[in-house]
Order: sequence, then C-alpha cells, then structure tokens
Amino acid sequence: MLAEASSGAQWRDTLKVAQPSAPLGEAIDSMGRAVRAFDHPPTFDALVAALAEDRPGELELDGLVRRVVLSMLEQRRTRHVRSPW
Repeated sequence: MLAEASSGAQWRDTLKVAQPSAPLGEAIDSMGRAVRAFDHPPTFDALVAALAEDRPGELELDGLVRRVVLSMLEQRRTRHVRSPW
C-alpha cells in the first residue's frame, strides 16, 4: 500500500493527481522503513510496541513519522475498544 502512495505511482498520472512533495515523499518512505523492519507482518500490539520504543540516533523525520503513526494506532485502538461492534 505504501508503494502506491509514494512518488512515481502510475495511478497519479492516470488520474492527474500531483506527485507528493519531497518532504511528504520522504515521510512515506520513512513509514515504509518502519514497517519493513519486521521479518513478517506484525501483530497490531507488536507494531505499537515497536513504534513506542525510543531509538537513539534516529533521524528527525523518522522519529516524527514513528510518533505520528504510533498516535494514530493508539487512537484506533481506543475507538475500537469503545465501539459496540
């Protein structure tokens, strides 16, 4: 899915959608690196735990993306727990 979001995805030209800006493209790439760090698809809890870990020497953008994705997952968990379905 991240590959379809990154720069150069052919659907963008077909639908005449602009390519992502350089900073957004770098953020998408950062998300990809975080997910590819797993040998296999992680469980939801494993992904949250991995994203919650501090990483000394982490690039500023990678840290920002990690914290944003972590926040989004935590919000999703909270909504899912409260949902009656």
